[in-house]
Amino acid sequence: MITGRGIAYLLLLVLLYLGLAYSGISQLIPVLLTLLILPFLSMIQLLILKRHVKIRSEIVRPMIQRREETDLQIHFELTGRQMIGLLEVSVRKPGGKSKPAVENRQMAVMPKSAGELKILLQGRHRGSYLAGPTRMVCRDLFGLFR
Repeated sequence: MITGRGIAYLLLLVLLYLGLAYSGISQLIPVLLTLLILPFLSMIQLLILKRHVKIRSEIVRPMIQRREETDLQIHFELTGRQMIGLLEVSVRKPGGKSKPAVENRQMAVMPKSAGELKILLQGRHRGSYLAGPTRMVCRDLFGLFR
């Protein structure tokens, strides 16, 4: 999916191309080619990222009593050399009035490293809960694609 910044970048490329076509300056051709190639390389790198990410989640104490607290730990491991921006994670956890709550967190993940998110869960009532990551979004380095 392309972002608003990506649309503005494409409009800038069109303006640069029109300037190049009007002026005929041949020195702008390498600049235009570089501006065309770099975002597409970044998009391809973002598509390849799916193979290099390992995600694991676990609840520290799965059996708790009412009003006790436990942690949901989400482990991320990036095995490739890709650089990504902030990783936005949406986590579903138990909320008030027997309805699930959604908590959004951001996390920076470096290449060939691992990271961990800890999210506090509180038992509202007896029984089982839905808890875990529901959505993860990251952008490329230029912020053009998600």
